[in-house]
Order: sequence, then C-alpha cells, then structure tokens
Amino acid sequence: MMPREQMEYLAIDPGRHLGWAVTKRQFGVIDLGETLAERLHRLWRELEEWRPRVVAMEDAAYGAKFQFAVQLSHAEMRGVVRLYCRHQLVRLVLYKPATIKAAFAGSGRADKAMMIRACRMRLGVDVKDDNVADALAILWCVQNGIDPEPGKTAKRKAKAASKRAPKLF
Repeated sequence: MMPREQMEYLAIDPGRHLGWAVTKRQFGVIDLGETLAERLHRLWRELEEWRPRVVAMEDAAYGAKFQFAVQLSHAEMRGVVRLYCRHQLVRLVLYKPATIKAAFAGSGRADKAMMIRACRMRLGVDVKDDNVADALAILWCVQNGIDPEPGKTAKRKAKAASKRAPKLF
C-alpha cells in the first residue's frame, strides 16, 4: 500500500477478501474482518489511508449461484466506497463484471482461472488470488479508458443523432 501519498487510481474488488491494485506491481488482498461492521469500518480506514483521486470497482455481482447474504455484504461494501468517494470528492468509476471480463480477458463470461491467466498474459503478472486478478483487471480498464457502459454510450449517440436528423415522414 502507499500510505500518506495520494495515488492516482485505486481499483478494488469488494468482498470479505478485498482485492486491491494501484499498479501492476502494487496489489494485494485484505481480509477485512469477520463481522460486517468490522469489514465496513476497516474498508473506510483503508480508503482514508490510500487517498486515491479515482476509485474504480466492480459495480454488482448477481446470479443464481450468488447467495443473498453475499449480495447484501457486497452491496454494503460498495455503499461504503460510494459514500467515501462522495464525501472526499473522489471520482468513482463503476464497471459491470461482464464489461471488465470482456475487455480484459476477451470474454464477458470469463471464469476465475481465465482472469488469472489474463493477468499473466496481458500484464506479465503471476497472481494466485482471483480477487487480486479482478482488481488488476479493473485497474487496467480504468487506466486504459475502457467505457464502463459501452452499450449505453452507443445507444445515446444513436439517439442524439436520430434527434438531429431531419424527419422524412
């Protein structure tokens, strides 16, 4: 971690084991604690120490296999990050899991092993933990200007263009 010195980007993969990355050489996993209250408090303290200018994170993780309690915990973790960013006037970039996976690993359905392999191939970094792999992928996306909502941008541009076009009928 980079204490006291403000960093440009912080990428996080929220969860009980929080994956974080600030460069392709500075990354790790933090066990945030046993209880939800401990995790939320520790996450806030870590954010205060990191002092990033931009935070990028995975927006949501949903699915049939994803347990409700885990969804709730992840939502609360993301809520702490959102609150911190708003309170400290830090830019927040949210990526959907499929956007991260498609941009970084080449498939929006990439599994954990594929994300770890993509870290090795794309960044030359050998990681063992999928939380770290996800954080590195998120960092790569934000550093390379990957659009967090690629479909919506194209739809907005098309809609704006259609409004400017003359009506034929």
